[in-house]
Amino acid sequence: MAISNLLGSNLFNMVTIALCDVLYRPGALLAHVSAAGLMSGLTALVMTGIVITALVYRTGTKSVLRVGAEALALGFVYVTGSYFLFVLSSR
Repeated sequence: MAISNLLGSNLFNMVTIALCDVLYRPGALLAHVSAAGLMSGLTALVMTGIVITALVYRTGTKSVLRVGAEALALGFVYVTGSYFLFVLSSR
């Protein structure tokens, strides 16, 4: 239930952003978003894609440290996204 709640919330937020983009009068909504906001959204989108892909194509094999490749990819994307978010927000 936690995974479906997390994925459902992320996908609902993406649909809300798309709807708000249509209703936003001054132009494209994402053109007015800061670089740090775009980075956090992109990180969440990539991580959601990794989780959905892992759920659809379950390999069942373990890699380094008895952890699946999906978990390693999620950790890498999270750490990389957090680093870039730190760099972009410190400007």
